[in-house]
Amino acid sequence: MTTIFKIATAVALAVGFGGQVAAQTIGTAGVPTGFGIAGGTLALSMSGSYGPERTGGPNPTNGDASGSVLLGFGNPVSGLGVQGGVNVTSFRNFGASGYLSFGVHKMFQANERGVYSIALNGSHLAPWGDAERLDPGASLVGSYLTSLGGNLAMISLGAATDTNNARDVEGIFGFGIGVSQNVAVSIGQIGNDRTAVGVSFAPSLLGGNTLSVSVNHNHRTNDNTLVVDIGRAFGLFKQ
Repeated sequence: MTTIFKIATAVALAVGFGGQVAAQTIGTAGVPTGFGIAGGTLALSMSGSYGPERTGGPNPTNGDASGSVLLGFGNPVSGLGVQGGVNVTSFRNFGASGYLSFGVHKMFQANERGVYSIALNGSHLAPWGDAERLDPGASLVGSYLTSLGGNLAMISLGAATDTNNARDVEGIFGFGIGVSQNVAVSIGQIGNDRTAVGVSFAPSLLGGNTLSVSVNHNHRTNDNTLVVDIGRAFGLFKQ
């Protein structure tokens, strides 16, 4: 199975946390969160990976790439955020395999110290190509974004069926903390088998792009996969 590892990046302003932190990047590389795409926003992402040889597709290879396009609608603060997307699962035969995704998310201001968000997402909807071998999957994840020692921190907990081919229900955990204005480090558990340790960047030299690098360890096969994700969001219209 080819998995599109998600970049989860949130930028919060000091006013949202009682002035305790400045605007800062926070992310959990490779781990889904309870936050979603803002209304009127187009998000593009590409993920490259290198690890154990993959035998599916046109030729066996250790490296591959995937990509996604997501469009957000609604307002998750005053109402409900909605997002839909198209996902390409391999660049070896670009466009020959993929699926649609759909999700809803809601944010809650708990107090001056933190924000909650919860997201329900469906993946592998209307698949084509090699992706047809997998049934649709889903995830339900809640995240809490707060200040910790003057830096932004985010913790996520949830359950998902799209973390494994059998579509069994498995747990999700992620924790990320900012170490500077533009850098965050994270660790997470995706399902029963995979642990991800990563770092997320949003430096000015990338011109608004977000970059994350993570190492994913599969405890069942004792293999490691290096994953590099890059994403960019564009505001298309106001809602």
